[in-house]
Amino acid sequence: MDVDVEPTPSTSLASTQKPQTEEEDLEIQVIGMSKEDKIARLVKIHVANHQKFVEAQKSKANQEMILNLLGLAQNSQKELQKFISKKEVEEYTKGWNPWEEKRVLFPHTANKNKGKNMSSLSMNNRHYNNPQKWKKLANISSAITSFYNSLD
Repeated sequence: MDVDVEPTPSTSLASTQKPQTEEEDLEIQVIGMSKEDKIARLVKIHVANHQKFVEAQKSKANQEMILNLLGLAQNSQKELQKFISKKEVEEYTKGWNPWEEKRVLFPHTANKNKGKNMSSLSMNNRHYNNPQKWKKLANISSAITSFYNSLD
């Protein structure tokens, strides 16, 4: 009994794999290089990211694009700092640091609700800190004391 088997469509890795991003492509390119070549390649990428950011700022690009470029620069600097110091990285970009730039352009909004909420019991106890209430209470208690003493 012969059964004809039709060839199935190709399910190789190449046909099912989605296109790679620049970062994934960068990682693949850097894997087989020597340390000096990796540093040179990463410096080139980081400087290019810095230049793209500066151009985007000059052209008044939208916030999302600037944030994306800062993210790329942060990633490239993080990879580069595995091999050289932060100071050396900043020398290539004239002291520019993507983390500081992001902090300046997109400041962190402070959390408005700091600490615990005051309980209702604490709110009721607030008048114990009021000296006028204590003075009034002292006057009332002295009046009650003098009334009690006059009964005897």
